[in-house]
Amino acid sequence: MFRDLKHQYANFMQGKIKKYANGNGLKVLVSGFIDNYYMAVCQNTKQNLKYTLIVENIKQPLTVELNTYLNQDSYHVCNLYQLTNQLPNKIIQKLMDRGLYKTPNLQRKNTSSFAIHRLVCCIGYMSINNTTIHHINKNKTDNDINNLTPISLSVNIFLDTIDDYNHMLLAGRMFKDIVDDKIKKEINKHRYSVASNGNLHKDIIEYKQQHQTKEVVNKFKQYIRTPQAIRDIINYYFYVRDFIKELA
Repeated sequence: MFRDLKHQYANFMQGKIKKYANGNGLKVLVSGFIDNYYMAVCQNTKQNLKYTLIVENIKQPLTVELNTYLNQDSYHVCNLYQLTNQLPNKIIQKLMDRGLYKTPNLQRKNTSSFAIHRLVCCIGYMSINNTTIHHINKNKTDNDINNLTPISLSVNIFLDTIDDYNHMLLAGRMFKDIVDDKIKKEINKHRYSVASNGNLHKDIIEYKQQHQTKEVVNKFKQYIRTPQAIRDIINYYFYVRDFIKELA
């Protein structure tokens, strides 16, 4: 039930992002949670060098317009200062921790550039540290998450040497394996958690509609180990009223 409830809320947030994108001429390349932040990368449907990073599920949602350019390797890249000028450091650090840069020593240089495909994969995968990103269809400007697979550099070089037919078969199979592994990790992450009771989550978010956070913590602290764990549940279901209405 817990995973179903979280999955339903993720679908709710995905729908919220799609609605925004459709109304603003954007294509959603990826969307998903990083901790309790719901983040998405979108591409302008008329100007493919323009991207938008959306940070949602918070009191003041953020939209960051990213102007990219084509580098010498034919990737869409963006200057880091476009993030640092508009995002809190804690959000940038979360992206860094997931592998925004393949070369760690570039992380502190505000003048450095990052590739859009790595930003997309930071949201689409649990971690892309120590990997290179392979474009399955070999189009380096197609940065949809379904076209991106994190792999080792040696495997990436090998994939670039084989014919297109076998390349698509092998790269597609690798993508499926990675996605399956991600799902298993998410399931195992919560399987043995004290807070893995879906009914309890529902009780908490319904109770929060009429009470302050402190009151919620006091009521449910006997069921969940720490007050912070209760707060995390409350923060995850940020749009609780709209979500409950959708569940009804």
